[in-house]
Amino acid sequence: MYVPTGYPAAMVSRGPRAGAGLAAEAWRRLFHLFISTRAQRDEVLARHGLTPNDIRALTSLGGRDGRTMRSLAEQWGCDASNATWIVARLVKRRLARRSTPASDRRVVHIVLTPRGERTRRQVLRELDRPPREFRALAASRLQAIRDALDGVPGARAMPNAAASGARGRRGRPRLSSSRRRASRSGS
Repeated sequence: MYVPTGYPAAMVSRGPRAGAGLAAEAWRRLFHLFISTRAQRDEVLARHGLTPNDIRALTSLGGRDGRTMRSLAEQWGCDASNATWIVARLVKRRLARRSTPASDRRVVHIVLTPRGERTRRQVLRELDRPPREFRALAASRLQAIRDALDGVPGARAMPNAAASGARGRRGRPRLSSSRRRASRSGS
């Protein structure tokens, strides 16, 4: 039986706490891998002039209806003034805009601009590229890692950034409005 480093065999044997030591070791390894590959993520963000907070905000703002400042602050676990500062950076770079719904002028919604949506998709495509450490593994090991994470809530991949903007509801390629008009008219 495999006993994680630093854990007595009793911690990983049978019983209600059987997997506690093993879970701790697995998490520690994933966490350290994530930390050790930070330079790759930082490089991608730097190429786009973004910070980790910026990409967090961009990924929170997908969709046409946008999000309220309050809902963003709650999701990010910060106060409204910090959320306002993060959003202001995106607005200044024309990646997001503030809008006020006619139904309630007191509420401000934050929505991605087309430029913001393109940036979000591009950065997520680049961040989806596996680090060198993963590319060096055999396919069988990669499949085992993928399969092991399959049952972990929150470990599901976000929809592929490349596909999310290019496919419609039924998986068909999404056409621009001018291309849809042209295809309907037979041009």
